Amino acid sequence: MVPREPLAEFRRRREVAGLRCSLAHLARIWWFSWHIGCFILAFEQYERESVSIRRRRIVRRGIIVTGFALLLAVSAASFAQYTPLVPNNVKTGKVDGKLLYVDAQGMTLYTYDRDPHFESTCNGQCAKIWPPLPARSEHNHGSWAIMTRNDGSKQWAYRGKPVYTFTRDRAPGDAKGDNLGPKGSHLWHVIKVVG
Repeated sequence: MVPREPLAEFRRRREVAGLRCSLAHLARIWWFSWHIGCFILAFEQYERESVSIRRRRIVRRGIIVTGFALLLAVSAASFAQYTPLVPNNVKTGKVDGKLLYVDAQGMTLYTYDRDPHFESTCNGQCAKIWPPLPARSEHNHGSWAIMTRNDGSKQWAYRGKPVYTFTRDRAPGDAKGDNLGPKGSHLWHVIKVVG
């Protein structure tokens, strides 16, 4: 019996596959650009030998439209399978019909408006209600970066904002902390996946 591949290794391979897709996408764009250039050179040769201006316009439009359509088709196919680059203990999940970032257990992740970039103001009692998302990696992942808290522990930050879970979320798919704050202020927010 072959042992199952560890989850971290699977995610690493998925990220490598995503990079290969990006490189393949660039190669396809270069390939189509080169062919469009060949069409343009052929068209210029045709223009010199042709006698009909109307016929040249039809051919020029056909070449431009065909090249543009091919470029759009390749771009759309390459970006159809977008997968964000996330840390090992973060994934995406549907919560109330929205695609959000959740932790490894499927619990919704939040940011706090009063946190400055790469600094957490939620400590002590606040951190008991809003536990920080621990960083268990040594590398940043796209929009996700590692920050150090006041107590020396490591925490994930998304686009510079420290990331937390909420203790009142009891099951995966709960988002009870969204738009919470004292006296009706909306200071806590779920983290939406943006492509």
